[in-house]
Amino acid sequence: SGFGYPGYLGGFGRGLYGSYPGYFGGSLGGLYGSYPGSFGGYRSGLYGSYPGSFGGSLSGLYGSYPGSYGGYLGGLSGYYPGRFGGALSGLYGSYPGSFGGYLGGLSGSYPGSLSGVLGGLYGSYPGSFGGVLGRLYGSYPGSLGGVLGGLYGSYPGSFGGVLGRLSGSYPGSLGGVLGGLYGSYPGSLGGVLGGL
Repeated sequence: SGFGYPGYLGGFGRGLYGSYPGYFGGSLGGLYGSYPGSFGGYRSGLYGSYPGSFGGSLSGLYGSYPGSYGGYLGGLSGYYPGRFGGALSGLYGSYPGSFGGYLGGLSGSYPGSLSGVLGGLYGSYPGSFGGVLGRLYGSYPGSLGGVLGGLYGSYPGSFGGVLGRLSGSYPGSLGGVLGGLYGSYPGSLGGVLGGL
């Protein structure tokens, strides 16, 4: 259904309208006027997004840039590439590689910032980690989260951990066992259950 261009895939239960090549609607999601390589997710909607954007499972992604990820139940609006919303959190106006955490919120943070499981991270610098229940503010690059942590905007050879995620990282970065890798450069690995 719709009037899509070559390479257009409608998904399982949805229709796609005016999309460009390489466009995928997802299982229950809808995608409108998006650019090549965009992915709608399972139940989310993606509107006017750029290539490589991902809507997530239950979240919505609007006007996001390439490599953006909406998260499971979180919402992401007007954010930059490599951003991850987290499981239940929301991420707004943050920079590339920022991570919202499971229940935390991340706003206006810089690339590579991670809020942790229940913590919140604001205005922190790249590579900072919030911890399990703690908060991290204005921290500097190179900090590591550990088993439940994530590594974002890191340089080659960086490792995200067992449950961590790696976004916007450079070549040779590894996402971990359950992590996901988005908008990364050549040689990056998403992990066993992660997405690339």
